[in-house]
Amino acid sequence: MLKGMLISIALTIAWVMAHIILFRLKRPGNLCAAMVILFVLTVPLFIVVYVLTPADLFILPAALSRTPPALGVGNGLVVHGLLFLTYIACFYYLTRAVTLGILVEILDRGGCAMNIEEMKAAYNIEHMVRYRLEALEQAGLVRKAGGSYLCTPRGRRYARISLLCRRVFGSVDKWGGEG
Repeated sequence: MLKGMLISIALTIAWVMAHIILFRLKRPGNLCAAMVILFVLTVPLFIVVYVLTPADLFILPAALSRTPPALGVGNGLVVHGLLFLTYIACFYYLTRAVTLGILVEILDRGGCAMNIEEMKAAYNIEHMVRYRLEALEQAGLVRKAGGSYLCTPRGRRYARISLLCRRVFGSVDKWGGEG
C-alpha cells in the first residue's frame, strides 16, 4: 500500500506545481474546472506509473512491498483523491476566505489602523458577493433567472451535503459559524 501512497504523493506534488505554473502563465476563466481537469489527467498516469514500477519502488523494504496490485492501486487512488480534496479546500480557503481578506486589507494599510467604516469601503461586500455568485455560476451550482439566482440540481445536492455536514459538526447557522 505504501507504493500507491508514495506515487500519489509524488503525482499530487507534480499536479500542484503544474497548477501553479499554468495559472501564473494564463489564469483560466473557471479555476475549479481547470484544477479538476488537471487532476483527472493524473489518474490514468497514476495507474501507468503503478503498473510500470517495481513493487519496492527501488527504495521500500520487502516487508512493505507485498501489497496485492489491485489493493495498492485502490488504496493509492483513494489517497490521491483525498490529497486532491485537501488541496482544493486549502486553495479556496486561502483565496476566498472573508477573514483572511480583512487581514490583507489591514496589512495593505502599512500598519495603519482601520475603523469599521474604512473597512466597509475597502472590503466591498457587494463585490465579494458578486464575485462568489459568478464563481458558483461558472461551476454550474447556480443559474441566473432574471435578476435572481437559483440553485441548479447539482447546487442543491452540494447545499444539502453542506447542511448535513454543518448539522453533524454542530454548526447549524446559515453562515457556517457556531450555532
